[in-house]
Amino acid sequence: MYQRSAYYRASKMPRMPVPLGARSVGHYVVEAGYAERPIQKWFVQVFWGIRGRGQIVIDGEPCMVGPDQIAAYFPGDWHRVSSAEDWEYRWWTLDGPHATEVARSFGLSGPWPCEAGACPQELFAQLEQEIRDEAPFTEFRASATAYRLLTLAAGRKAGAAAPAVTSETLADRCVALIRKRYADPALCVDFLARALAVHRSRLSREFRRRFGVPPVAYIHSLRLQRGFSMLRETDATVTDIARQVGFVDPAYFSRCVSHTTGMCPRDLRSASRKG
Repeated sequence: MYQRSAYYRASKMPRMPVPLGARSVGHYVVEAGYAERPIQKWFVQVFWGIRGRGQIVIDGEPCMVGPDQIAAYFPGDWHRVSSAEDWEYRWWTLDGPHATEVARSFGLSGPWPCEAGACPQELFAQLEQEIRDEAPFTEFRASATAYRLLTLAAGRKAGAAAPAVTSETLADRCVALIRKRYADPALCVDFLARALAVHRSRLSREFRRRFGVPPVAYIHSLRLQRGFSMLRETDATVTDIARQVGFVDPAYFSRCVSHTTGMCPRDLRSASRKG
């Protein structure tokens, strides 16, 4: 008998603007011969083994995940999960504009599997409850719990090798430049490519490989996140906020806020302060 439980953020509820969101969480107990249909997905998914061993395929290479071990998929990866023996594991998924960046900054970049210690089952149970809860702003609590799980997953058992320190990549330099210049309405991929002295196609390719989204999507998400923060924390007008975070057209900024959160800027500001 397969025993599987999974909880997903209700799509009918407005998504709160968090840079790192807990999208879903699950607890699977599967028998030998279990196999999922391969599918390409666009979020971060972390597996944490409890007992037995199962296989996930990453970049064409099989990875066996056993007790106290973790492995992860990133946006754009093809998910291929199977097991030749009984296997119990938990998993959770992350989305948001900074999900890939934050996960990799914790050292979750392989080689897989990584030793992570005993699976924190109580914390997974807490995340399940928070994802199922439809109360206002519960997504912020779920995001904090997902961050705690990342912190524990990044910790290695005594004696395990620490993740290697790598030099700054082209994508990292691009992010640093975006964070510095995001408020400039002229910021675009061509500007970034010229500033970094590379062809725009190479920059876009390496950026997407590193962070899971193209540079233009990252810029847009960062501007929105800064806008959300200003709506919550200041009394500036929507027009002023839009221009300060790089939107030429305040009406377009308002439409983006509504599309992302399900609320207009005024209602988002009011709801944030009531929460």
